[in-house]
Amino acid sequence: MDMQALANELAKELGERGAKLYPRPYRRYSPQESEWWLKPTTENPGYRYGKIALLPVDGRLLVGLCVEKGFGATVAQVEPAVVSRGWLVDRSWLWYTALSDICQGRLATAAQEVRFRSGLATVALVRTYRLVTGDTPGTVAVSPPLAELRWVLDNGSLAQMELRPETELSNHLHATSSLAVLADRLKTIPDADWLWFDVYMGVIMDMPLETPDGPSWDVGHVATPVSSHGCPRCARETGAGPQRGAASGAASRGCDWPSGQAVDVASISSRHSPQSLPDRPASAA
Repeated sequence: MDMQALANELAKELGERGAKLYPRPYRRYSPQESEWWLKPTTENPGYRYGKIALLPVDGRLLVGLCVEKGFGATVAQVEPAVVSRGWLVDRSWLWYTALSDICQGRLATAAQEVRFRSGLATVALVRTYRLVTGDTPGTVAVSPPLAELRWVLDNGSLAQMELRPETELSNHLHATSSLAVLADRLKTIPDADWLWFDVYMGVIMDMPLETPDGPSWDVGHVATPVSSHGCPRCARETGAGPQRGAASGAASRGCDWPSGQAVDVASISSRHSPQSLPDRPASAA
């Protein structure tokens, strides 16, 4: 299917719901097949921001939140190019806030809400990468994925779904029973400064198809996991799918559900102010 067309339609749909997001492909030179991100800024690529991800996974589509962790200070001391390329993680990255939210149960609440509204199981997916250095000083790149790990989430608990390939690092991460334990292990991996993480949380749905009459997708269905208001009571009152203006409608009903406890694109947009960063290399794909 045409991932670029789907990303553009989703950005338009979410814009009508009050969230201004900017579509960007991961692979600039093959955008129709690429993973796409919907970002809260026009700056590229915006590693430190939370992003809505459209990620092809084994012939299906993961729709959800993506948070990245860059390389650490130890690496920057050895390879200063990490700093110039914008790969050095610091406290301005959403990564640290996301780990805190996981430990405090906020993302478990969000996962339950996404499952309730979409009718689909919520999954967590982690991809790990390593810094690669060349023979010439200052030549650095990001490796292909070292491992990909998947779990099904249920009220904060994790059920193992898939692990490939099996390594000491992936086993360290995969044998976890909850989101909180996963967050703790991500923080305590040996030599983590040399590793890059992409962490996704969302749902995996059937890939929309192209037909002779045009695309078959219902963009409102694709938008459901990433645009819910967050309150179970409001969800029951308004139906299974999120409504345009759901947040404002909830306010008119006097809803006091805490903001930021759902995977809400508006809350992602407001986490950080834009900051220009250089592009990430295609070698990370």
